[in-house]
Amino acid sequence: MEKLKKNRALIKEILNETDGHMTAEEIYNEAKARGKRISLATVYNNLGELCESKKIRKIPTSCEGKDRYDKAYIPHGHLICERCRKIKDFFNDGIGKAIYESTGIKAESYDLNVYYVCNDCRKIEEKIEKK
Repeated sequence: MEKLKKNRALIKEILNETDGHMTAEEIYNEAKARGKRISLATVYNNLGELCESKKIRKIPTSCEGKDRYDKAYIPHGHLICERCRKIKDFFNDGIGKAIYESTGIKAESYDLNVYYVCNDCRKIEEKIEKK
């Protein structure tokens, strides 16, 4: 039981120290880089438990076929670049309000992924088109 708590704490610590949204494999690689003995299966199992207990959020994406994990559980959406796969958080209290106004239901949480092409990728594409 103690090892289980240590593994969860390690995974949560790794997520808290990043500004991004990591895959299970990235979390596993970071744990190994820190000299921790942990298996990829253990990472996946603990991520599931952390999501279930609402300590982190799983971001299912169509990008690369890999889910990503978010340290912030509060309701917010994600902007996902279709080219480079970078994910940015966006917060908008109006979404919950719009759901309530149109349905009469107070949303406790929501998952909203918006796919777009980020400015960096758009610039690269424009350079390629000019050639």
